[in-house]
Amino acid sequence: MARGHHSYLYTVASIKKIDEIVPHDVRVLNIGCGTGQVNECLKRDDWYGIDISPNSVAVAQRYFKEAKVGDVTERFDYPDGFFDLVLSINTLHHVAEKLDAVFSEIGRVLVPAGTLLAVEPDAQNPKTYLTHHPRSPIRVVPCKDERALYKNDVAALAQKYGFAFEFKPITLTGAQMGCKTPFVIRLLKAPFVFLLELAYHAKAESFLLIAKKNGSLYRPVPRE
Repeated sequence: MARGHHSYLYTVASIKKIDEIVPHDVRVLNIGCGTGQVNECLKRDDWYGIDISPNSVAVAQRYFKEAKVGDVTERFDYPDGFFDLVLSINTLHHVAEKLDAVFSEIGRVLVPAGTLLAVEPDAQNPKTYLTHHPRSPIRVVPCKDERALYKNDVAALAQKYGFAFEFKPITLTGAQMGCKTPFVIRLLKAPFVFLLELAYHAKAESFLLIAKKNGSLYRPVPRE
């Protein structure tokens, strides 16, 4: 979906929300950075990105100080304590089975008082749960590994790696470019998604994890 152009476009309102939660003048690692549309809009100087898609990284390099192809479940190609903040927007739920390794690496590359900001689809919202779950008949997300996350599962990992944390509700909206789901299937599901939207429009679709690293408690996972 990312061949020379953005694969996902966040709305102006969503970009504004991200701008409000990410401090200025800090060194940021955006894991699962995609094509870099967020920083194309924010125009921050000291931003770095990692994404598993070479096509996405080829686009993202225009908007980051440095963007690399990499698997967020493996060792990041950066030294210990290199970043003030790690930003993850709708990335962790793609690697739900390997979040332990991801949190370990986030803790490693953050400075002792560094921060993790992560936005993820909230499984406690019925609309989010049903539109993301692999076995849901009205699943609309395009990737097979996508599913909403439960805050309790994320909290357990934050605690394990010595983060002080809190959750806040948030909704980020945008549009998938080049969606591979056939139009007829999307059309058939649309009425059910619309009804869920009516029923749960007042409930945030995602949660924001704000986690502050405590270096004295952080323990990296031994790697083979």
